[in-house]
Amino acid sequence: MSARSVVVALLACFAAGAQAQDDSRLRELLAQLGAEDASARDAAQAELERLGAADDTGAVERLLADAAHSSDPEVSVRAQAALCGLRYWDRIFLVGGDWGARAVDLEAGTLAWKVPGACDAWVRERKRGAMAFIAPQSGGLSAVDLRTGELRWKLDGHPMQLGHTQDHWLGYEDGALVCASLDTGLLWTRKEKIDIVLPNPLCLQEEGTHLYLNTKGGLIALDAKTGQVSWRSTVRAYSFACAPGAVYLEVWSSNPPGRVQRLDSASGEVCWEWTAPCKDAICGVCMQNLVGDLLLARTEERSYALEIESGRVRWECDHELQCAIPGPQAYLYPHFPGFRWETHRYCSR
Repeated sequence: MSARSVVVALLACFAAGAQAQDDSRLRELLAQLGAEDASARDAAQAELERLGAADDTGAVERLLADAAHSSDPEVSVRAQAALCGLRYWDRIFLVGGDWGARAVDLEAGTLAWKVPGACDAWVRERKRGAMAFIAPQSGGLSAVDLRTGELRWKLDGHPMQLGHTQDHWLGYEDGALVCASLDTGLLWTRKEKIDIVLPNPLCLQEEGTHLYLNTKGGLIALDAKTGQVSWRSTVRAYSFACAPGAVYLEVWSSNPPGRVQRLDSASGEVCWEWTAPCKDAICGVCMQNLVGDLLLARTEERSYALEIESGRVRWECDHELQCAIPGPQAYLYPHFPGFRWETHRYCSR
């Protein structure tokens, strides 16, 4: 082995060792978010925000996003607060609605920029920095720099918004689905006759390589990169939630009422179905109801813990175990004109 090869190998070892140390340090800080001492919690949160602001890879933000769903409420709240600090690194607050989109400088209390006309507006942290996305009620989508309002890209035409995920936006125009990457703009279009159940955050979710669209004809699984339909469910869903390898949905049915299904995310086949023993409807199934190996479902009378692999009821109780609005989404989730916070997919109906 040449001297150069030895040096390269040593540098690679040092880099791997440094990365392992960094990962270990981050996990120590995450654990400290739940420390008994309040000053230790404050210090850990401040350090995570500092490290996240200097991290170009997004590793810190991903760890905080995972921690935001921790079963420890202190860790969850602290992680959510740190995420909000990271995602508003330039201290710009964006809000959209019937009056248009407005970006406010939180340091100076002044208007940084605005877009007239009723619209939905939201923020995502992308590779090129924090981006604001404007979806007018008249249709279309524009991506602008959050700090300056400078246009990055814009969709042609006026597709009406169906929903958006962390990485994609989906609209509908002239009998065709229109999908955009939040990084680059238009990704694909596909002729598809659909009828949406609820044209709001309830109808679109993303998991792995697929987008899942809830329509009156059933759930459709679309390849996120190409728009190719992987499978269709003939069962109409009121609401649904995605997880690795599975899709959970509340069946829209009155005979019998109160049904929950687990579908295989690769094929759309039904893995199991559970029917509530009472005659009232199941409360909306959402990601915050997936806790470890349990799916929590609530009826008007009781709450049930279903084992996600079998659908078997592990336990039930009289407490209302409904999902709450998670911190980061409460700040970052878009405002839909005409909808209240209580109606979006992170809440029970």
